[in-house]
Amino acid sequence: MLDVNAGTVITYADNPLTYTVGVDHIAGMSVNGVPIDFTAATTYTVSTVNYLAAGSCNFNDGGVSLWPLDHILYDTQYYVRDVVIEYIPTLPQPIAPAIEGRLVFQ
Repeated sequence: MLDVNAGTVITYADNPLTYTVGVDHIAGMSVNGVPIDFTAATTYTVSTVNYLAAGSCNFNDGGVSLWPLDHILYDTQYYVRDVVIEYIPTLPQPIAPAIEGRLVFQ
């Protein structure tokens, strides 16, 4: 399942517990209210964490990663744990998490 930054909403067409390989589960996506065009002629640059890109943590299908390894253009070696460690002290204390509605299930 994809997750997104603030201002972005992904709408899934079904229950995430019934995921089926080869089926398009995303019904739509928008950034700041503008729908994303997913036509075949459109190309996007995607950033993600290294363990998803490389197929770790069971994000692979028999050794095949989320996308081909030769499509990984750059690895920053800047890990999620380091980002979290640096980010948390910058937040007002105590931290007050909120549900923002970034993921929607139909």
